[in-house]
Amino acid sequence: MNGRRVALIAGVGCFLLFLVLLVGGVAAFFAFGRVEAPGVSQGPPAIVTKAVEVLPTLPPQSGRQQAQPAPETGTAPQVPGVAPDSLVELYKQTNPGVVNIRVQVSRGGLTGAGAGSGFIIDREGHIVTNNHVVADATRVIVVFYNGIETEAEVIGTDADSDLAVVRVDELAEGAHPLPLGDSDLVQPGEWVVAIGNPFEFGGSMTLGIVSAVGRIIPSLTAFS
Repeated sequence: MNGRRVALIAGVGCFLLFLVLLVGGVAAFFAFGRVEAPGVSQGPPAIVTKAVEVLPTLPPQSGRQQAQPAPETGTAPQVPGVAPDSLVELYKQTNPGVVNIRVQVSRGGLTGAGAGSGFIIDREGHIVTNNHVVADATRVIVVFYNGIETEAEVIGTDADSDLAVVRVDELAEGAHPLPLGDSDLVQPGEWVVAIGNPFEFGGSMTLGIVSAVGRIIPSLTAFS
């Protein structure tokens, strides 16, 4: 197997891993795609012009290896235009507005279970999630950030946009709505954070960028 094929397989594997994390936390992205935490620059993010610095080739050392410095621990990743501690603060402020969703489903005479994530949009208990999470659900359970569970009712769904709204009678203490962003202002290259419930690991957070906007897949939706 040549080097180019190895690199291609590795690249595809990394892309699939990121896609799984992104799908697990997609609801949180809609919630705070443009929420700014304290310390986050209000201006456009800095552009990374050089991702990897190529070091000059050094002559081989005879009989000895250079000691490598130990990696630092306990520090946030360095993101252009974002203060190191602001991602931690963003998580603390946003996570109480994100919920885990467990469902029981019945389809074709068979029963099963599923899970997903969502975010609170008002004090009346309305929560946005994905249509594929609650489709064919016979029971919906919302789990708040502090572990409190409550029954939820499906209010409406839209298969084409893969969105759904469920409602609970009462929010858990400390849980709060998240402000909606403006999708018209989103630009490729902007940093985004997703908090969700991938593989039922609630409260998971991941960081990435907007790859593109306005994608349409006519064969899968009714959008034109």
